Amino acid sequence: MTIIQVILSLSALGLGFLGLSSFRRPVFLKVLVSIITVGAVLLITNPDYSNRVAEWVGVDRGVDVVIYLAIALFLFLHLRLYVKVRKQRADITAMVRENAISRAMAGAQRYVENNPDGQYNA
Repeated sequence: MTIIQVILSLSALGLGFLGLSSFRRPVFLKVLVSIITVGAVLLITNPDYSNRVAEWVGVDRGVDVVIYLAIALFLFLHLRLYVKVRKQRADITAMVRENAISRAMAGAQRYVENNPDGQYNA
């Protein structure tokens, strides 16, 4: 095993452990992270496996298969992050709207209590 294989394997294991140690993750995501981690370590330690997978899929080189899979994974993660950000924005908008309405109602109630005759004195 070469030095770069050791470094990449340890990096993949570290990232896999980080993905598994995140609390409040669904079980299927933990299984997916485990499969990806094991697959990455296998491909790093045995580069011929990627060539076999490439032949099976119909691609010329194993590196191309790895790059295609990485692009697909990054696109999936980007989409997931985009959906989370949109939901978070919607939640923040709802909270700000609710806060603004409640503050306006409280201000209107204070105005009515301080001005029983209903006259607006600017």
